[in-house]
Amino acid sequence: MAILNCSDDNQNPDSKTFLEIKLGEKFKSREEEWQRFSINFISGKKTINFNTDKKQAEEIKGLFCLNVSSVNELKQLTQNLSEFIKNEKQKEFVFETIEPSFELRISKAHNNAFKVYSWVDSGNTSTIIYTWDALGIRYMTSKENLLKFIDELTPYT
Repeated sequence: MAILNCSDDNQNPDSKTFLEIKLGEKFKSREEEWQRFSINFISGKKTINFNTDKKQAEEIKGLFCLNVSSVNELKQLTQNLSEFIKNEKQKEFVFETIEPSFELRISKAHNNAFKVYSWVDSGNTSTIIYTWDALGIRYMTSKENLLKFIDELTPYT
């Protein structure tokens, strides 16, 4: 499990904000390997969970899954995010899965802070057709939180 926390100094658990990714089983489809995942958006006492573990793996569309081969999306995410943090000239990082359902967008803000935007196209994952509806979370985080998030994902790459 990987958590990308908000940089809020408020220690009240009722106001914690973060993105949580839980990696699930790997499976093969169309001669490629995929890995299921679930996402939680947590903001204070509200939690939105996106999880498709119960769907059949034969049809990738509509699943929350990362490509493991031929493209290792998890490895791309961790490496590209790490490079983004180090590169002072790069102002924005964007990651979107091959099977579009999840987007992570991070931009550099003032005072070494980072803006995190994460969106799920809920129509695509539940109806298997692209729609304009989406649910997401937006908050500020720190370099330390980003590095911890990368460290939590790296063992799965």
